[in-house]
Amino acid sequence: MQFLLSNETRHKQTGRRPYLRPHDQDNMNQIQTEIDACMTQVRMESDHRIQACFRFPSTFAAFNGHFPGHPILPGICMIQAILHMLKSCKNKPVHLREILLAKYYNGVQPGDSIDFDCQDTPDTPATATIKAKLTSHGKRIAELKLNVEYAETSADILTISRRNTVSEI
Repeated sequence: MQFLLSNETRHKQTGRRPYLRPHDQDNMNQIQTEIDACMTQVRMESDHRIQACFRFPSTFAAFNGHFPGHPILPGICMIQAILHMLKSCKNKPVHLREILLAKYYNGVQPGDSIDFDCQDTPDTPATATIKAKLTSHGKRIAELKLNVEYAETSADILTISRRNTVSEI
């Protein structure tokens, strides 16, 4: 995730908003594809509770450089895994609007199995607050609280993204 740091620095120096360079977007697409493949099971306990298990192998792209010699799963990958769970269970595209809380307690090494337990609380018909607890073999990994927006189609996600980008300028 080095590109995020360099873009943030660039934003402070130039006043321009951060952007993804083409190769950064390719890396993010590769990581998203690999996250999809790491989900070993998912179940919807009720309309508002989703559980899933992920196992990230040592070949997972996000471990490269995070951290050299001591690979640890980046927190953003945990967030992307939650978005993938929601998309899979709700059968709708999902857009992350805001990270309300992100507490990381223990690192995740290659090969670890992570259990995700997510509570979906609707705020409006199209938005929800997601509370997630991540554990591995009974050990607390992370607590996350996210605000998401559901779309009916992928084209709606692009509209949501553009609207949010314009409103932030």
